[in-house]
Amino acid sequence: AAGVLGGLFEPTFRRTVSNLISGKSGSGGHRTHDGSEDEEKHHRGVELLASLCFIAAGILLSTPVIVSASSMSGATSFSLCLIAFLMYEFLVGLYMPCEGMLRTIYMPNDSICSLMTMLRVIVNISVSLGV
Repeated sequence: AAGVLGGLFEPTFRRTVSNLISGKSGSGGHRTHDGSEDEEKHHRGVELLASLCFIAAGILLSTPVIVSASSMSGATSFSLCLIAFLMYEFLVGLYMPCEGMLRTIYMPNDSICSLMTMLRVIVNISVSLGV
């Protein structure tokens, strides 16, 4: 459920990050004639949002290590780990649409299917060797 919420809120977060980068306060953007300037700011906004999701997810995944090193009670440490996990799932929901947008930005349209298939083959081989 937290991942779905992250996916639902992703457009709002992406617009906010893009507006912060461009210095705009409203939701409507002024496009240049060819749209390249706003498009570049939009790409940077998506990249920044994806990077922030990675950093925050790394911090949240270290929560069990930090909690186990401290002297907290069992109920408190479980609650903190559960909250960290739900926040991590929210970030995964934020990141997944960004991944699709980054894929369309950096992978050429004529070879995107073969590239994605090769990446899946590599991951499947890695998983089967690890198991």
